[in-house]
Amino acid sequence: MLYTLIRYTIIPLTRALFRVKIIGRHNIPATGGILAANHSDDSDPVFLSMITRRKLYFMAKHNLKHDRISVVLSRVKKYILYIERRKGKSQPVIDQASELVKHGNLFCMFPEGTTEGGKAILKGHTGVARISLRSNAPVIPIAIINNHGCFPPGKLLPRKLPKVIINIGRPMSFPAYSGMQHNRKITRKVTNIIMKEIKSLYKEYEK
Repeated sequence: MLYTLIRYTIIPLTRALFRVKIIGRHNIPATGGILAANHSDDSDPVFLSMITRRKLYFMAKHNLKHDRISVVLSRVKKYILYIERRKGKSQPVIDQASELVKHGNLFCMFPEGTTEGGKAILKGHTGVARISLRSNAPVIPIAIINNHGCFPPGKLLPRKLPKVIINIGRPMSFPAYSGMQHNRKITRKVTNIIMKEIKSLYKEYEK
């Protein structure tokens, strides 16, 4: 119910207010896939939800269960997987996400894992590579541009209304590394390739 409400109220309103321009929508597969985007603002999941009518599953940090948006998240918890980055704690979530993708669902990730970098794109965590190599699903790199600072921490209303651009790149597959999700050197290499492409997409329209 809440998912539908958000889909048909908050998302269209936000799209109109921020004059959102979406580039490369055709790059999103009809089934499966992993969306990997930069993370500069708390509004990123809303903007990411604009690019497709498919239902999205997200990965979020474990401490968001106790965040100020926890009440909202609890209402759509079936679409959110919480991950702990402590040694040995992330694998069950990686496995769960991989199974979701294998069954045709669209999974969304922000590899940076934080908005602290602001406009700068930080080094990505390897979860996106681990899921892709385990599931053989393509990664769709995405740059969300010009929304940094829209929703300051603790605020429910936007502080500014810039024109936001969402630049969607071509799907990236890594068949040569299939099944090597436990090889740290390989997952770091794949993650770096993905992050490099996100940066390239960002720079195309960076102001």
